[in-house]
Amino acid sequence: MSVEPAKNPLGQTLLFGVGLGPGDPDYMTVRARDIILSADRLVHFCKRGRRGHARITADAVVGQDAAREIALVFPVTIEVPVEDEGYSGPITQFYDDSAALLAAEMEAGRSVAVLCDGDPFFYGSFMHLWRRLSHRFPTEVVPGVTGMAGAWTRANAPITWGDDILTVLPGTLPEAELAPRRYGRGGDHEARPQPAQGAPCAGGHRPDRAGDLCRAGDDGRPGHHPPQRARRRGGAVFFDGAGPRRGAAAVSGSLTIVGLGPGPAQWLTPAAQAAIDSASDLIGYGPYLDRIPTRDGQTKHASDNRVEIDRARHALQLAAAGKTVAVVSGGDPGVFAMAAAVFEALEAGDPAWLSLPIAIEPGVTAMLAAAAKAGAPLGGDFCAISLSDNLKPWEVVTARCSPQTS
Repeated sequence: MSVEPAKNPLGQTLLFGVGLGPGDPDYMTVRARDIILSADRLVHFCKRGRRGHARITADAVVGQDAAREIALVFPVTIEVPVEDEGYSGPITQFYDDSAALLAAEMEAGRSVAVLCDGDPFFYGSFMHLWRRLSHRFPTEVVPGVTGMAGAWTRANAPITWGDDILTVLPGTLPEAELAPRRYGRGGDHEARPQPAQGAPCAGGHRPDRAGDLCRAGDDGRPGHHPPQRARRRGGAVFFDGAGPRRGAAAVSGSLTIVGLGPGPAQWLTPAAQAAIDSASDLIGYGPYLDRIPTRDGQTKHASDNRVEIDRARHALQLAAAGKTVAVVSGGDPGVFAMAAAVFEALEAGDPAWLSLPIAIEPGVTAMLAAAAKAGAPLGGDFCAISLSDNLKPWEVVTARCSPQTS
């Protein structure tokens, strides 16, 4: 049975790289759901004999349909070292053949949605198809919440505080390379980063390598705790040792820190929208609150963009008084945003606040959205530096940027 091309529900675009987030369907964006419901072909990568993680995530939105689906089965995965010719030859041919298969579908006028774990341009297989096809067919990349953003939010571990520098290392690197890269090229970076206690740790598609990453992150310093290990169960991401706060709550309210994404409402996740809808009080920077439609019975508390700690204290006070509070941030709340401020205020504030139920709903970051629009995959090591001079002189910003561009 063949499926006729859809009558242009997605415009002229034929190739979609669709980021589905870290595994929980609630973290899928509205735009991603619209595309996988409307595309003529649903494509997913998988290991021989298994369904792909991304396809399993999509089950919550669209059921199995053999007439629509194309499974791209990897000829090799972790059983052959990447540097081995037995890997590079077959995998290159696999991407060539896959691109040719999808090109035939698009030449026939059918739209193709490639389902991707996390974000399509963040260490993803889709990039290999994008390089081969995006210059031939109209293409849209839909950014998604990355696995690491899902991990640090579920672990309640804000990942960047103030003017911290965030460096991403793939867990597939050998342990001997991970340790020196953690502190810069030679391991003697002047301002050594201090990972947040309980920061998540994962080995990408090599779960056996997660231990390497965790060991490389533990340099024996007093008080330094190795990162937790992220794992999958039932399509979602969980964490060893992570979970809800235990003990009877001393207060009756709750606080959720919500990522609004980079701007367009279509990139807001359903989980974030649900947190906003259920809140009695919304707290945030004025322009961010302006993006949220006003509803009856909900109070907005707007403030300036230089009073993050005051805003966080206000949110905690309202929650402690029994309110259902949502603190909103642009992008992801754990990346140079309000999650860090809330936990800083929590540590220094009223001890009763420690009993509050606090959750974080991740969002698509501006850098992921920009990468998707610009067609610039973040496929290798990269460094994120805040360009804000609110908390530090501009000279410090430019000095930090210079080593990263050399």
